[in-house]
Amino acid sequence: NAKAYFGEIGWSDLFPSPSGREASVKKNHMVQGQRKVLIITYYFPPSGGAGVQRTLKFVKYLRQFDWEPVVLTVRNGDDPVYDESLFSEIPAGVKVYRTSILEPYRLYRKFTGKEANESTDIATLSADEKSRRKFSERFSEWVRSAFFIPDARVSWLLFAMRAATRIIREEQIRVIYSSAPPYTCHLIGLRLKRKTGLPWIADFRDSWIGWVSAPQWRPGCSRAIELKMERAVLAEADKLVAVSKGVKNDLLSRHPELNGPDRKSTRLNSS
Repeated sequence: NAKAYFGEIGWSDLFPSPSGREASVKKNHMVQGQRKVLIITYYFPPSGGAGVQRTLKFVKYLRQFDWEPVVLTVRNGDDPVYDESLFSEIPAGVKVYRTSILEPYRLYRKFTGKEANESTDIATLSADEKSRRKFSERFSEWVRSAFFIPDARVSWLLFAMRAATRIIREEQIRVIYSSAPPYTCHLIGLRLKRKTGLPWIADFRDSWIGWVSAPQWRPGCSRAIELKMERAVLAEADKLVAVSKGVKNDLLSRHPELNGPDRKSTRLNSS
């Protein structure tokens, strides 16, 4: 049930806390080198806005459940909102690894004549009819829908995999956690799961195909690839978390074979 994930039981079911003497030793801080979880997230301070809050709070309070977060995020991401005050929310001593990423939205702004510092993200592209009539906008949307699968941050996959493999080895990571959107984060988690065999938790802040945070239309072959990606994440993650029942139901509506009495079909639960 949902309480076995992030509900009233919360992280203690996903990451069981120690007891007895071990618990007393860890009461106020983590013991170096033990019980670490790799947090894979695109949005992290100085990124601001709604997308960063959920994962940031998990990082902030995980130590209360005797787990040490290790964060993997991007360096100089193309964020729609910046809020440097959120740095104060990161607990002292938490390691944050940042990697390179190729950001196509910067090229998009140049191509469409937008200001270099103008906020741009999937939900704000071509928001008005005047913009939609411009050839540059229509062409950009077609390229994004046809080739950037699952999203415009897919280039991070190569950089993140190289870094994550090293982090898992050096930090002795015991659990992998990914937060989406962008859905590239879940592809990173999926590949790491297949490569290392570590337990993997996939957290959906939004649903995926056709959701407001994803292209509403794709060419048939591109949509088929995206659908295969979505199913692989739902089928292979050890635990799945959805921010709401609406997100959960939307995801399962495209994969009814996962919505049955067996374990695979009942793992997706809202927090």
